[in-house]
Amino acid sequence: SDVNNKFGSSNRRFSDELAREHVLEFAGAFEHKFSKPGEKIAFSLNHDYGNEKENTTITTQGLDASGNIYGSPFYQLTHNYEKTHLSNIRLDYYVPINTKLNLETGYKAILRFLEADYLMQNQVNGEYVTNVKASNVFYFKEQIHAAYALLKGMTGTKELPKFQYEGGLRLEQVFNTGNTKAKTNNFSNQYFNFFPNANLAYFFGESEFVKFNLSRRINRPGFGQLNPFIDITDSLNPHGGNPYLQPELVNAAEIGYSKTFKSVSVSSNLYYRRGTNTILQYVSVDSNGVGLSKPYNFGTSTTYGYEGIFSFQAGHFFTNTSSISMYRQIIKGDLNGNLIDNNVFSWYVKTINNFSLWKNGRLQIIANYVAPTAAPQGTRLAVYNVDLGFQQKLLNNKARLGISITDVFNTQQSGLRLAQPDFIFNRTFKIDTRAVFLTFAYTFGTSFKEKLMENKFSNE
Repeated sequence: SDVNNKFGSSNRRFSDELAREHVLEFAGAFEHKFSKPGEKIAFSLNHDYGNEKENTTITTQGLDASGNIYGSPFYQLTHNYEKTHLSNIRLDYYVPINTKLNLETGYKAILRFLEADYLMQNQVNGEYVTNVKASNVFYFKEQIHAAYALLKGMTGTKELPKFQYEGGLRLEQVFNTGNTKAKTNNFSNQYFNFFPNANLAYFFGESEFVKFNLSRRINRPGFGQLNPFIDITDSLNPHGGNPYLQPELVNAAEIGYSKTFKSVSVSSNLYYRRGTNTILQYVSVDSNGVGLSKPYNFGTSTTYGYEGIFSFQAGHFFTNTSSISMYRQIIKGDLNGNLIDNNVFSWYVKTINNFSLWKNGRLQIIANYVAPTAAPQGTRLAVYNVDLGFQQKLLNNKARLGISITDVFNTQQSGLRLAQPDFIFNRTFKIDTRAVFLTFAYTFGTSFKEKLMENKFSNE
């Protein structure tokens, strides 16, 4: 409807998507210890290969103001075939300078490759015709080379330290290129960054300390954020990636305090983080009421607040770990001349409860709530859910039987509430988050990891 609430158009859209994915992971590691205690060299290599194919059939049926069908349905076909390669190569060298001072140094390489083949077709006179402007093949290659050095030291003894400190620097050089088969998105970038890190902890006693941290971090865009093709599954809310995204850089300062009692532990943290080239989704609405969502680099984002973790144990029957975060988010910048200025207070709480019901039987309940958070043009909806899990040890503790239910009350959803001078945009997105998982595991001699159940189940 338009600004005067006059009916414009309505449709019912059905999207039938078949997705198939194959993933292979290769990993290897080598470690050599020298005769000097603590001196060693370590090498690791892993490679992930993904091959995903999505084929979608879309049927759109026009509706009048009363919701009645009119006209013939409109048919579309799309496919998105993605091949990804991600390699991590790492070489680390550890050497003790003396009993209280250690040096770590090393090299790391990250190699990324994406090939995305996107095709869109519309049915015309009973035949499917390719939309050439919306169909293409995108290639992305990236090399990241980094070298680092980190110095770790302490005063006092290992059993009762007085100070613990560390300082380090990582240097990073990045090369990436992107191009499309139709030569519509071609680019080449190279940039150099440095990332210092400093930590200092002072111990009042064996179980009480205060810590300070200064650091610089990087958040790189993922493959999905870089893929430029537009997903039209929802005709009024299409979304796509942005191959021109730059990484987000974040400078952070933190001060924390931690103390452990007999059955209670407390960890508190005050922090300030300022990001540049912040990556956020932005919605552009055209004259037909279609809201295109894509990620962009904005000016700055500032977040400051408090976070705490509290643990409690009541004998062998019950343990609880709860975390809370309260923070202010400030987003400032512009996109194509449109000023972005948003300021939102938000909070988050999560509690994990473990009950030992009987011998070798354990129940876990997880509750999670995320208050509305800032978006460039409004806020993201609150997200909340409760998960439930049970685990029983069997066969002389060599086996585990697990049952878990995600989103017990089926409340988990996401969405946006955007308000701009020329449009209001409300969207709620709900997938099948409530699911039941049954797992059984058996080991032949090696010890089981006790974290088999803890917070591992996910409806993603």
